[in-house]
Amino acid sequence: GKNSCAIITPPGEKCGLAARLLRLPLKGGVMVGATGSLAGVFPRCVTLNNPLTPLGETDLIFRGCPREKRGAQVAKITQYSGYQKGEESPIPKPAELVQPHVVTVKDGLPLKFPGSEGVGVRVLHPTNPKAPSKNFGLTMYYLPPHVTSETASHYTEECYLVLRGSGDMILAGRRVPVKPGVFVHLPAWCEHAVDNTGEETMEILVCTAPTNP
Repeated sequence: GKNSCAIITPPGEKCGLAARLLRLPLKGGVMVGATGSLAGVFPRCVTLNNPLTPLGETDLIFRGCPREKRGAQVAKITQYSGYQKGEESPIPKPAELVQPHVVTVKDGLPLKFPGSEGVGVRVLHPTNPKAPSKNFGLTMYYLPPHVTSETASHYTEECYLVLRGSGDMILAGRRVPVKPGVFVHLPAWCEHAVDNTGEETMEILVCTAPTNP
């Protein structure tokens, strides 16, 4: 119901779900009474195919939810200030409508990286005529099981988002386990490599800014 919270019991943890937003069937859960305003975001909470957080890493908690009453740590939600009126834009707005590029991975440009059996597909990149981005690039990276990519570092900033599979990333000489839902931010010149220790191909979305050569 409106302003209600659902308590679902996935393996090992109970979650507060914003049921009025998600409109999900309550499989094995119960409804509690009115909960009031949004209290915050609770990380690492299984959400049973929550469309807002498909990887099950984040959940919304409303005030009055039993989980909040038990002292759950929630992240403070700040108000988005938006673009300021009158602020000078670094990129002038054209008079005509700007058209988007709607593509899939199949529209990307496959490429091999030196010293690695992994394959990348440049989805957004200046070299892809179907989605010629200018300020950042998006690449899907596929690494087979039991393969380690070559250690790299570069002036571009990157973010890795693991979509499928699990393994380790070797970050500045330190091994860090990664799995679906994990973001890894790589500042410029941060040494990194991926080691697929699992039994399935790892699929990683890589965002690069500015675009790599």
